[in-house]
Amino acid sequence: MGCLVVKYFFLILLFFNITFASTLESLLKEYEDTSKESLETLNEKMGYAIVYSQKELKLMQYNRLSDILKELPILTLNRSKHGANNLSLVGSKAETSGYFRLFINDHEVSSTYTQSPFLNWYDLPISLVDHIEVYYGEGSFTLGNETGMKFIRVYTKKGTKQNGGNLKTTFTNRNSNSQEMSYSDFLENDWSYFAYFANQKDSFERYNKNDDLDANSKRQYFFMDFSNSTDKINIGYNSTKQDSYQGLSFDSNSDDGKINSENFYINYSKFFLKDKSLKLQLSTDIINSKYEESNSDGLAIVGVTGYLGRFIKSYNENTQLIEKSASLSKNFNYKNNNLFTAINVKNSRYKVKNRTINNATEIGALSSFDEETSYSIAFQDDYKILDNLVLVGNFKFEKYLRNGNMDDSNEKLYRIGAIYLPTKDLGFKTFYTISHVPPSFYDVDYAYRSNPKLASQEYKYFTVEGTYTLNKSKFALDYFNVHIDDYIYYADPIGFINVDHTIKINGFIFEYIYNLDRNSKIQFNYFVSQLTEIKNNYTDGGYLKYMQDLGNFSYFASVIYRKGFEYTNVDFRDSYELSLGASYTINKNLTFSVKGTNLLNKSTQSALRDYTTSYTNPKIYLIDDNDRTISFSMEWKF
Repeated sequence: MGCLVVKYFFLILLFFNITFASTLESLLKEYEDTSKESLETLNEKMGYAIVYSQKELKLMQYNRLSDILKELPILTLNRSKHGANNLSLVGSKAETSGYFRLFINDHEVSSTYTQSPFLNWYDLPISLVDHIEVYYGEGSFTLGNETGMKFIRVYTKKGTKQNGGNLKTTFTNRNSNSQEMSYSDFLENDWSYFAYFANQKDSFERYNKNDDLDANSKRQYFFMDFSNSTDKINIGYNSTKQDSYQGLSFDSNSDDGKINSENFYINYSKFFLKDKSLKLQLSTDIINSKYEESNSDGLAIVGVTGYLGRFIKSYNENTQLIEKSASLSKNFNYKNNNLFTAINVKNSRYKVKNRTINNATEIGALSSFDEETSYSIAFQDDYKILDNLVLVGNFKFEKYLRNGNMDDSNEKLYRIGAIYLPTKDLGFKTFYTISHVPPSFYDVDYAYRSNPKLASQEYKYFTVEGTYTLNKSKFALDYFNVHIDDYIYYADPIGFINVDHTIKINGFIFEYIYNLDRNSKIQFNYFVSQLTEIKNNYTDGGYLKYMQDLGNFSYFASVIYRKGFEYTNVDFRDSYELSLGASYTINKNLTFSVKGTNLLNKSTQSALRDYTTSYTNPKIYLIDDNDRTISFSMEWKF
């Protein structure tokens, strides 16, 4: 019934607006208006790309980064066992995901410990953001040291565009609330600054075996940008305090537990030469984390006990990670070649301040691997054969120096591709990438004790994309084919292993955008995929969304769909996350908004596993990832 209501709702909207005409010129003007900033930063040579402009972020009332992450194609945003939302590739559910990389401006903010950005940054407030770019298939030839297969680039607001102050407060029917404040101004000598602070309190409660299962959290964000035409200093800070949710418990029902994590970074970028083609970048990250959990049915800590150690009733951990990196890159042109080269170095250190079990026994480090230094050199050439045909080739060599029980390694990354525009309305892109993702400190800490030396994962990613524009419409079809060797997989409950065979994933992503006029559009996206493994997460899905700006009043509607599946005789239902929202601007300084999310109460689901009765055949319970929520916001500009 819910699916039928959604279908007719969008059909009515489409029928109502289909009669309005729009010229190609107005379509191009709208694209220029809403995407000006993203056009300056968008790198078409990085493969399949999705852009969220400032106008779309406002009209769709995306309040947090997680609102965007959960609609991305061939991915699913699930609740992890520690309560944080985490992205997973189609058909698989990962507790951490090092193949996703999150950048805030020039700086990569993924955890030094897990390589995943989502514990600290998945709820990054969108009020901080100017626009967002998402890239599929890039092996990180142009983004510094970080390797991966999906790259999310968040570009923050700047003092040169946001002169003045802004206050925003939001509260929901789920006892959650947030407060945000920003201010920007010009300084002397061409400098400007933008300062931002946010406080979030979120309530997430479930019940398992007639007991509370909570992931309540408090988060604080601080960001500062100082910049001029050649220099940019970014300072970022996040503090996360959260219940441990399932945690490490054997029965997926922790008696008590807390996660405290503080992430601080500073990044400096400097452009040299008249054309700003030479760039120096320096950065430092410090992450302090504390974890505590107790459970009467025992805790599964692979690095200590394997999977039989139910004698552990409590666990405490206090760690610090420090990462320093530097890079120097140069762009230059020679005849029909656009060349890019870069050198990078990064050092990561992992320190265990203390780690105890049963409130007394000090166990220290789970492995002897606690430092890694990587060096890399990259080269890329975009060769323009014709005005409408560009060939892309790049190469990257990386050397990893590791201590402890991990071996040093050399990695080579390759990428070839082409961009072809046979007509002004038709375009094609195709790329083939060989990349890798090295094991993290977290992977090694919780590796299978019989084989703790994990190898890097190798990704071979082929994609071909066609795009066609016709008057007010845009059609895009992308085919992807991924082969993964030595995939690092958490074999619950024994720990991380390298899968001993090639994992193959392929499928299609279809997108249709219909621009009704400069202020309204309909967007449809659907993907299908298949993989060679037994799927334990969603493989097909998409979204349909409509947005309309009427001046002082705007509204939107969207539904995110994931097709259900069966896993170990447990049925995961179809997911329909319907959202509706409206905003009214009383004057140029004051705006009120209301938004309903997951109105059908059919979000995606995650599995809880209870090992108290069997290590090989646990009981599985299904838990909804998201609540039905109504939120109210007030924003004041001064």
